[in-house]
Amino acid sequence: MTQAILILAFLTTTIALQAQVTIGSNQPPVDGALLDLTQGTTTSKGLAMPRVKLTDTDKLFPMFDGISGSNYTQSGTHYDKATEDANHTGLIVYHSDKCTMSGKGLYVWTGSEWNKIGDNTPAGLNFNQDYFDLPSGHDARPLTAQNLKITWNGGLVPTWASAASGGLTAIDFTGTPLAPTTLTASPTDMTLLPDAMTINPASPWASKQTGLIFTYTECGQTKTITLNQTNYALKVNNSSLTVRLSIPPLPAEASMYKVMLHGQQR
Repeated sequence: MTQAILILAFLTTTIALQAQVTIGSNQPPVDGALLDLTQGTTTSKGLAMPRVKLTDTDKLFPMFDGISGSNYTQSGTHYDKATEDANHTGLIVYHSDKCTMSGKGLYVWTGSEWNKIGDNTPAGLNFNQDYFDLPSGHDARPLTAQNLKITWNGGLVPTWASAASGGLTAIDFTGTPLAPTTLTASPTDMTLLPDAMTINPASPWASKQTGLIFTYTECGQTKTITLNQTNYALKVNNSSLTVRLSIPPLPAEASMYKVMLHGQQR
């Protein structure tokens, strides 16, 4: 036991006295490295970073187990958060959960937050946008397709279904059905091109709305994309004008606009 302690003390002292260290061979480290991991001419092994599960983008968890005021806590001991955040700048770990942060991968602590090295796409199921304003086919907007991009982090494939939402009638997609009905690979693009609405000239204001409900069981996520189709119309002297109005910003020198509404100046 005494010999083991002496050997350990000798090795620790030897490493401490050297400014640079090589691990894996007896070769001297390269000049620019404090620590050189090498097996020699050919290296067949790598560096395994600590595997942790990060929980907060701006906190050093699980390195500490809690927050109390402006302090981190660890087993009942308090540590100044600002000081520890700065001291840990450059800390690198491997985040092991694909469904949180930006998914699995190497993360570096910048002094204020965790940044993923490489692809920084949010974990789980994601979309390029979650609300689409689709043209009616009767107002000034052209009836053109829009694109929904769906991404997820591999593994199980998300499923989806559609239903009327917002208390409105569902949007018709008979001419260009929503596809694919079954997702296969990430990313997937879904074309959104509705049928033109059927408009009653006597009552041109109309809206339809559909929700696309996506379920990603691997990460326990359910997300809804809202598709709204509204006919923007203006009725003047009992005649319908299917136009959209764009009011330019007021000139800097103008104090107000005077508009005639229902025969009254306002």
